[in-house]
Amino acid sequence: MKNKWLAIILAFFVLIGGVIYSTGTVNSKQGSTNIATQTDHTSADKRIDKSTSKPKSVHGQIQIFPFEEAVNRSDLIAKVRIGKKSGELNEPVPKTVFNAQILETQKSDVKVELESIQIMQQGTDEILFNDNPIFNENEEYILFLKKAVGPITQEYPDLYWITGEESNMYKVIGDQLVERQAFIKNELLDIQDKSFVAKQSSGKPTQILDEAELSKKIKSFVKN
Repeated sequence: MKNKWLAIILAFFVLIGGVIYSTGTVNSKQGSTNIATQTDHTSADKRIDKSTSKPKSVHGQIQIFPFEEAVNRSDLIAKVRIGKKSGELNEPVPKTVFNAQILETQKSDVKVELESIQIMQQGTDEILFNDNPIFNENEEYILFLKKAVGPITQEYPDLYWITGEESNMYKVIGDQLVERQAFIKNELLDIQDKSFVAKQSSGKPTQILDEAELSKKIKSFVKN
């Protein structure tokens, strides 16, 4: 009789022990799942942060010339339509090379008329120069340009850089208006569209000019 009761008691404890072990195993698996899920969320958060991160910015001095001098120093002043990116350069500062179609020429020291050129803008999608936005395909600008020289022309034979960067960029915004991409220039107040009030994304005042009058002013300073 004692042996029978002893066997029942031992079986009871074995059963209890098995239940405890099974429960512990399930909880352990659930804990691993939670950790894995948390790790996945962390990775997703990192991906979101990376995809929404703002570009870095470098600031540098640019040489600014009076308007007439800027016209005379430029080899080419043209209204262009920005095309696809052609490449990036890293030295001495990051730059992006764009293909561009010439729509209209205000000044050209080039002997042969070109239908398209390459334009070198300071900065890239990841690193902006003086917070200037990188050109987008199909945007139109009037740009003051200088012919590039040196070894780089072996890869880009029709390459031009922008004289004074943002100080000589005029973005076409429609309705025969252009937006100067830098500070307000007093020399251009006479062709400013005073009925149009706008601000740059930075909150600074921006100068809106009559496109036809800007072209006329440029041509008036071109030395034949």
